Amino acid sequence: MPWTWAKMQMCPGMALEGLRKVYGRLDEELFWLAARAVQIVDWTGRIGFAGAAGSPSKPGNGAAKECPKCGLLHFPVWPRR
Repeated sequence: MPWTWAKMQMCPGMALEGLRKVYGRLDEELFWLAARAVQIVDWTGRIGFAGAAGSPSKPGNGAAKECPKCGLLHFPVWPRR
């Protein structure tokens, strides 16, 4: 089952906020780090099956996901800033 924000357990007194809401409250470097983290979590949740064999994908080396059936690797594509 894919990861969802609903499964996130927060420490007492903490809350999740969208990137648009925190823009301007974080310094630029931290904001872009948070943006990349959101992209990784989103990509991880959307890529559940290999495109070639249709098998459930599993974590591969680094940021890749791998098909256990055919070995196809899926890599996230990051937009350039």
